[in-house]
Amino acid sequence: MKAPRRRGWPSAWIFFVAQRYLRVKRRTSGVNSALLAILSLTVGVMALLTVLSVMNGFQLDFIEDILEISSFHLRLTPELNPGTEEASDPSLPAPPDPELINLLTANREVLSVLPFRDIQTLIRGDKGNWTPCLIRALPENTAALDPGFVRQLGLAQGSLNLSAPDSLIIGREMAYRLGVRVGDKLGLVAMAGENFALLSPSTRDFTVTGIFHSGYYEFDYSLALVSFAGAGVLRDSQKLTYGVKLRDRYRDRQFLTALDKLGENYARLSGEDVRLKAVSWREYNRAFFGALKMEKNAMMILVGLIFLVVGMNIYHSQKRNVLERQEEIGIFRALGGSPEKTRRIFLLEGALIGIFGASLGTLLGMLISRNIQEIFTLVENLVNLGIGGYFSLLGQAGGETLKEAPGFFLFPAIPVRIIFREAVMIHLFAFLSSLLAAYFASLRVTEINPSRVLRYE
Repeated sequence: MKAPRRRGWPSAWIFFVAQRYLRVKRRTSGVNSALLAILSLTVGVMALLTVLSVMNGFQLDFIEDILEISSFHLRLTPELNPGTEEASDPSLPAPPDPELINLLTANREVLSVLPFRDIQTLIRGDKGNWTPCLIRALPENTAALDPGFVRQLGLAQGSLNLSAPDSLIIGREMAYRLGVRVGDKLGLVAMAGENFALLSPSTRDFTVTGIFHSGYYEFDYSLALVSFAGAGVLRDSQKLTYGVKLRDRYRDRQFLTALDKLGENYARLSGEDVRLKAVSWREYNRAFFGALKMEKNAMMILVGLIFLVVGMNIYHSQKRNVLERQEEIGIFRALGGSPEKTRRIFLLEGALIGIFGASLGTLLGMLISRNIQEIFTLVENLVNLGIGGYFSLLGQAGGETLKEAPGFFLFPAIPVRIIFREAVMIHLFAFLSSLLAAYFASLRVTEINPSRVLRYE
């Protein structure tokens, strides 16, 4: 007995007809509608991937600056339990506890521990007025305790030397604002007096030993670093905080569950009734990270509307193809092709459009994203050439080009981050939009009566 022939998808003749329809031009207008659909899909994928790559670059750079410099993954603060009296003078800042640092670093989840103290004060240069400033007191061996902090800080001039009590490291924007360079003096407001009740403000001079450029404007504009010895002259009583960085910051919740046990061990080692108060990076930066997420989702929706427009164009193009090829569909049906197999011709054509358009758009989007800096440099040169020629025609000597104009190109380089899962998602979404458009357009095949078409055509 002869075995029944297996049904393949697609059959050879379906693939032959689909790829032929993909190459031929439309009868009425002489335009290759499939090529236009592929180009429109390519542009949509390329635009969305490029926009998201640049947005990811800026957002992830900001997030890394905040986590590495400001909030850390966890901020731990030792606190006495309610009802316990202070053993020391609360007006004097407590020094870092090496037992707590060793206890934290012994945990395999912990990457680094950096004790610090933030102090709000005023700062003034020789040519400026008093302006607010956030002073961060750090240990002298900060570079050894937290290399990621120093790396993300981005020291531009001088050195991160906190060995001298009057050493001060400031951001680049603060240096511009105050008009100082490495080696200049700056004045900080300090509290002086015989006792806590008689404290009065006074000025203490510090020497600028380093200038950093993190790329995050708020840090470069208002953050300054001193040693614990230098912060002592400011007579500030802010509590000491331990910035903890984990090997995987997304395991912060697991670490917080084990923090009670760690706090009990610390209380036993220190001999005091203390507990560890912890704030995760999720809670500390909830508002900012939530705004970034909302911004990204809104941008994806707005740019993703391109696929909706492209999908509608493919739908109407395929629907028109079905109407123009009624005679051919009638012949296919008369030769034994079922409505389902005939529909597969247009489904396969839509799938090919989606594959070619999404793949080409993904490749172009990655190529543009990888070379975005060179592209912007080319555009900058063209714009500068146009501006220079415009001023020359007007007869205005000394016309300022875009590159020389202040306020343009504040970033030394445009950060780009291509996230693999987002690129795959965009590729699949573009393919599915084309396939769904072809599916709904092919439904009209079942409405065609082959006998009537062959009789009148």
